[in-house]
Amino acid sequence: MLDDDLAAKLAGKHWYRVSVMGQAGGWALYDTTADKGPDGARRLMSTQRLHFSIKLNGQSLSASSETTVETDASLRPVKISLAANELGREKTVLAVVKDHKLEVKTEGGGTTNTRTLDLPADWGSDLLFSARAAEGKLKPGDTITVSIFDPEVGDFDRHKVTVGEWSEMEIGGEKHHLLALNDDTERLNLKIKTFVDAAGVMWRQEVPGIMNLVLEKVSEEAAKAEGQPLSLSNRVAVDRPVGESRTVAKLKLHATLTRTPDGAPFPDADRQKCAKNADGSYTLTVSQDTAPAKAGGWPLTVPDDLKPLTIATAIAQADDEKIKAQAQEIVAGKTSAWDAAQAIVDWVFTHMRSVASEPRPVTATEVMRDMVGDCTEHALLAGTMARSVGIPSKMCVGLGYVGDAFYYHAWAKLWVGEWVEMDPTWGESTVDGTHIEVSEGGLDEMSMAKMSLATARVLGQLDFKVLDVQRGGQ
Repeated sequence: MLDDDLAAKLAGKHWYRVSVMGQAGGWALYDTTADKGPDGARRLMSTQRLHFSIKLNGQSLSASSETTVETDASLRPVKISLAANELGREKTVLAVVKDHKLEVKTEGGGTTNTRTLDLPADWGSDLLFSARAAEGKLKPGDTITVSIFDPEVGDFDRHKVTVGEWSEMEIGGEKHHLLALNDDTERLNLKIKTFVDAAGVMWRQEVPGIMNLVLEKVSEEAAKAEGQPLSLSNRVAVDRPVGESRTVAKLKLHATLTRTPDGAPFPDADRQKCAKNADGSYTLTVSQDTAPAKAGGWPLTVPDDLKPLTIATAIAQADDEKIKAQAQEIVAGKTSAWDAAQAIVDWVFTHMRSVASEPRPVTATEVMRDMVGDCTEHALLAGTMARSVGIPSKMCVGLGYVGDAFYYHAWAKLWVGEWVEMDPTWGESTVDGTHIEVSEGGLDEMSMAKMSLATARVLGQLDFKVLDVQRGGQ
């Protein structure tokens, strides 16, 4: 319970230098204040501000956010707000506890989405760990589980935190006696290591799964000191040309990474196999996809377990009237689900204007309005249109071969009686053998976040050598 003594311990401002892959490119401010609410009970207001910059393909990009959590006296959140600038796109989220539910309102890109979530029994926030440390209640070997609402993805993630050992750590040229907290998240599958002192103040945080993200406590001046933003490229060179990608039926590659990933960097899937070699490198075998052996009829009968992949989400607004009307016009007169899917993919390929890179996150209604985007926007619109007429859809992210190299890429995966991978950016009704999957997922915010994290684990770290190319593709 939050009393005056604990509130005084938790209140304060702390600045952090933010680094990825060893390069400082931003800052964070954690600002916690304590006061009393209208009922006279103690409450905490914790605000986290973050600013970060990178260079992608020579283009300077920056993102910033401000997240505020207001808790009651039991340190359970009663209100969470987010204001973010996502590479130039404004987004706000407001989540308020009402009648044992969490009412969430998200606005961005001219769209508004509302939803109501059930509160998990272990509902809380990361302030819980600071409070227990300040009270001396964290003991090595303890395990704490708490479900935390993440406004960036608009949903809960369960955090299992195991308390490690106390150790001496040098930060800023000084020794500090710190306790390790090892956090495993259930849905985003992140491993987060946080080091706190006896007062519950965080001194360092490490997130290897987000490009070796590190926050380290420093002065305000040091946090804001201009660093050298990390420079990344979405291009992966190969030792020799693959040739025309559309004619590739099967491709075999030798893949090495500059940093050992958590698990295999490429999943085993219907079209690809990833084998780890004794030296830590990987042998990757990828095949083209093929048309379905037996397509479903039209309208499509969807199994119950796939029906969630036909519903609208905050990102894929399959219930939008403009999207629905256009999709229905496209599939009019079709006699099979496969014909309908091909018509949707071809329409998106034909009507959208393709750009090399659009790093900002957008929604399907924004894409439909502007009809311009990179591979992600093409895949999102095709998948959303498919859902609007009853075809289950997912998205694949990975790499595809263009010209003389591989580039990070995204494409659609539609169920037409069986799953088929289709590329609306390149106009391929079945993807060729150079489409390498890193991850796949649904068209909701949590799934998109997981796909982004999977891509971040290999971005800027891959090297390919061509072992074999078999022709016979499209």
